[in-house]
Amino acid sequence: MEFTASDLQIIRTEPAPCLVNLEVIVPADKAQMAYKQISRKYAQKARVPGFRAGKIPAHILAKRYGQNILAETTDTLFKSAYDTALQAEKIRQATSMKKEDLELESYQVGQDFSFKLRLEVEPEFELPEYVGVNVSSNEVQVGEDEVSTVIDNLREQRATHSKVERASQRGDMLKLSYKSTAPAELLENDKVKYFLQAENTWLLLQEPELLPGTITILDGVKAEEQKEAELTFPQDHYSEELRGKTFTYTFDIHEVQGRTLPELDEEFCKSLGVADSEELKKRVEETLNRGKQQEEDQKATGQILDALVAGQDFALPPTLMQATTQRLLDLFKQRAENRKLEQEELNAKLAAYEAEAEQQAARSLRLELILNHIAQKEELAPSDDEFTRAIANHARENQKTVQEMFKEMEKSGQLEQVYRQLIRYKTLEFLLAKANRHIIKADNPA
Repeated sequence: MEFTASDLQIIRTEPAPCLVNLEVIVPADKAQMAYKQISRKYAQKARVPGFRAGKIPAHILAKRYGQNILAETTDTLFKSAYDTALQAEKIRQATSMKKEDLELESYQVGQDFSFKLRLEVEPEFELPEYVGVNVSSNEVQVGEDEVSTVIDNLREQRATHSKVERASQRGDMLKLSYKSTAPAELLENDKVKYFLQAENTWLLLQEPELLPGTITILDGVKAEEQKEAELTFPQDHYSEELRGKTFTYTFDIHEVQGRTLPELDEEFCKSLGVADSEELKKRVEETLNRGKQQEEDQKATGQILDALVAGQDFALPPTLMQATTQRLLDLFKQRAENRKLEQEELNAKLAAYEAEAEQQAARSLRLELILNHIAQKEELAPSDDEFTRAIANHARENQKTVQEMFKEMEKSGQLEQVYRQLIRYKTLEFLLAKANRHIIKADNPA
């Protein structure tokens, strides 16, 4: 059964910003129509011995199915009146209604049907000016030295090593054994012992270093030589047991292998999928240019977002604010716990971060609301092809078929998340295209 707004009596109060109380009353005559409609359905489908379908006396039907009819009438009246009331009051719910926010009693024959709701709603606010936002970006240029650096890195990645009869230098590979003065508990720790002692292993004299400082320490050594030096592990070393520790190392050099870089010739270029060095340089330049442009676009988008949220202080739904703030606090706590802080220090940092977390949550929610309103006003939404491509990308990353990925994401609720992400992307793309962008020319042309 469907209602129109004129069928209902709706009483609305707003006890606080973003909070709406609704009392919805379905007049007795309208409610009775729903009851009779559902009763007829039961009468036609019910099976009672001694009576033909549709010919069951009302008092027998009520005795057998009365509670079921009342329950279905209650459910039907509520769903229809609820949807009509929200549409009539132009309510945009910010959060799902909780069980404790609904006062609902079973329908009683011949009486009005009513219920009360407490809803958190999206705030009403005036959209800031979002077309023609002033932003500045640096002119994108790619220098020859940048292109050369990338190509040199590609050559280094394909370098070969062979035995040489000379002193070592940066980029070489050493066959060596080493031991340290680390205590026994570390030398027996499978997680870190390779950093502390090894026999007949290989060590590259290039970044990133396996052992800190060895590029410098082992520069100039020869086969059959021994070198002793102190090594200190950095405070941010990924092995907590070694952070800040200093040990004396003894290195026995067995062999030096020199590095040979491939020539920038046709064979090397073809291994990278290009015809020659000129095409390689062009491809590298295009890639660098694209990366720099994306970086400038991100900076400009950040300026737009700052402009949109500047000065905005409209109220926010309390449950959303609380949940978003808590999510930020939980993330901060997790990162702090990964640093193995003492509980007292952890609590102090959490307390200090609370106010900042609230500010970040408020900014994030206001931006989300503003962007959503812009998307709706400008009718920005992904096409079916764009949505399908997004699912296909997820499928490829997870090594599944598109159909498998779709079903999995549909079951987990991720489809809606992907759709919202696409809307956000299109909105940001729209804002950047409509921005008043000032390009700052480079002082020194590349």
